[in-house]
Amino acid sequence: MVAGGTGITPSIPFLQKEINSPSEEKMSRVYGVRRPKLLIFGDVITEALSNLNRFKFHPFCEETADTKPQFPMKQGRLTIDAILQTTTDLTKAFFTFKDRLK
Repeated sequence: MVAGGTGITPSIPFLQKEINSPSEEKMSRVYGVRRPKLLIFGDVITEALSNLNRFKFHPFCEETADTKPQFPMKQGRLTIDAILQTTTDLTKAFFTFKDRLK
């Protein structure tokens, strides 16, 4: 799952469903924000990190944080190269989540 800013919003119900009824699917969220304080749904991400062994979170931030961010963040813009570096095997990627929302 890849998102920037508020683009994370459509996938939050999917993540919440996964928290409530975990599958064996590996999941990775790559998320980019301009400033750390613009990261949204941190509570859901924290819960997913705590409860889903197969969930990985890769946050990127363009600007340096004035205070300690909620999550360790990589400095810089979210780029295609950064996304590909977080992906272990694209041949096993699951690109749609519509069936998981039923």
